[in-house]
Amino acid sequence: MNTHTPEIVETKELTDDQVAYLIRCCGDPSTDSWHTISVLCPNHEEQLVDRKATVAAKHEAKVAWRQKRQADANDLAAHVSPSACGKVTVPAEGEGQ
Repeated sequence: MNTHTPEIVETKELTDDQVAYLIRCCGDPSTDSWHTISVLCPNHEEQLVDRKATVAAKHEAKVAWRQKRQADANDLAAHVSPSACGKVTVPAEGEGQ
């Protein structure tokens, strides 16, 4: 994982033992996801660390996918010549009727 920085941006107490955390990566709201953890769970903090790592991993995968898609588009554009695109011919008035 590169330099992805997951952070808790909001916390909500849902019930006596449930807490929900809104986790965001790299300050990008499109990565927002809610995660619910029981406060009675003995490894609560460990679960929270794991959830933050998951959000960061998903963000990293999304960024890599976007970069690959852009590189593929650039590669395709570099290999398509204008002559390969075909020409559109508009018939003169009265032609083809």
